[in-house]
Amino acid sequence: GVRLVGSEMCIRDSYNRLFDHMNRIDLTHSQSVYKVSDAFDFEEILLGLSKMLYFYEGIEEYETCALIKKYLDTLEEAQNATV
Repeated sequence: GVRLVGSEMCIRDSYNRLFDHMNRIDLTHSQSVYKVSDAFDFEEILLGLSKMLYFYEGIEEYETCALIKKYLDTLEEAQNATV
């Protein structure tokens, strides 16, 4: 694995907590995902997930990256379906 310094460990811990919450979302129901994205600024959600993806790629946690990518794809699909 990759060795982290103090500030990186704080970022990782924050992302891990968020990731734990994300794991509870049922992605098979895109309507519920859309309600989540509708409650917040969609572009900010995509930016935050992209930053998480970049972070986890940097520390080589590719299983986590795959799930984050799945969330990004699902949110974009839900957004495109409403346009």
